[in-house]
Parts: sequence; C-alpha cells; structure tokens
Amino acid sequence: MIAAALAMPDAQLLAKRRAPVADEERIEELKAGREAALADGAHLATADPEEADWISAVYSARLRDPMGK
Repeated sequence: MIAAALAMPDAQLLAKRRAPVADEERIEELKAGREAALADGAHLATADPEEADWISAVYSARLRDPMGK
C-alpha cells in the first residue's frame, strides 16, 4: 500500500523536475512526503498492530483521495 502511495509523488516529482520552470516549493513538498512514506514503511516492520492499522488507514485514504480533499 505504501509502495502504491509512493508511486504518485514519484511521478509528480519527475513531471515537476522536467517542467520548463521548476516549482521548487512543490518539489520539496513531494520529496518530504516521499521520505515520510519511506519512514512509515520501515516503521511497519516493528509497529504494533494498532500502529500498523493506523499507517494502513492513512495510506488507504491517500490512495483514495490523493489531493487530500
């Protein structure tokens, strides 16, 4: 699930970097979100069931509504 959530900002990062005028602020936001997702993925290895459920719920919501609306 986290891997799927990572695919969206990765694609957006690539597009922003290739844009004629780079949106550095958005690039930094996307990079920070990607790093957070990687950290959450690593945390899953040691998370208790409640934490794992919470992380799963967060990324499920992000996949359903990637714009946060």
